[in-house]
Amino acid sequence: MSIYNQGIEDRIATLEPDFKDMSYLESWFLNTTADIRSLWRP
Repeated sequence: MSIYNQGIEDRIATLEPDFKDMSYLESWFLNTTADIRSLWRP
């Protein structure tokens, strides 16, 4: 998460305005379908 949040802080890698934590990421993953998570393929 620190790398992701660093991208938010630097405003280089993402347009996200808010820092994220693991609970946010877990919630997002559990509440989305595989077609939405196109970059997350096992």
